[in-house]
Amino acid sequence: TPMRKFWFGGFISLGLFALLLLGACGDDDSDDSSSGDGGEHADDGDGTEFDREIKVVMSDQLRFEPDTIRVKVGERIRLVVDNEESKALHDFTVQMMSVHDVMVEGAEHGAHGADPAEFALHVAAEVGEHGVLLFTPMEAGEYEYFCSVPGHAGAGMRGTIVVEG
Repeated sequence: TPMRKFWFGGFISLGLFALLLLGACGDDDSDDSSSGDGGEHADDGDGTEFDREIKVVMSDQLRFEPDTIRVKVGERIRLVVDNEESKALHDFTVQMMSVHDVMVEGAEHGAHGADPAEFALHVAAEVGEHGVLLFTPMEAGEYEYFCSVPGHAGAGMRGTIVVEG
């Protein structure tokens, strides 16, 4: 009947109008601090921005998980080294790597006698703790990371950071 068509058309029109209104009022994803590549930035709670967070777990089996980390040149990385389940001190160390804007949060930097000036990246995490490194890799390549606690790297506590150009 004509009246039924009128009401049906009205409901359809109202539904389309509501969708348009919701789309126009939706969240604007623009970020004044976004990088030139259009990437999203996260914030670690204290105003420090990063492009991506990576978690590395350090275990009593003297292993890192994952043992390979892939990042990009210029990508701001927040690396969380997790020693919360382990019963031994561990650290995350990279000797030769071109990095920029290195910051260490949380765990003691240069624990167990290691000299932080010797390393491009270094953070130690006590038993039940975690540490955080913020850094930006500057050169493509493959870089070894390891635990510098005596005996740990020799027992296999090593991994690779692959920086892609």
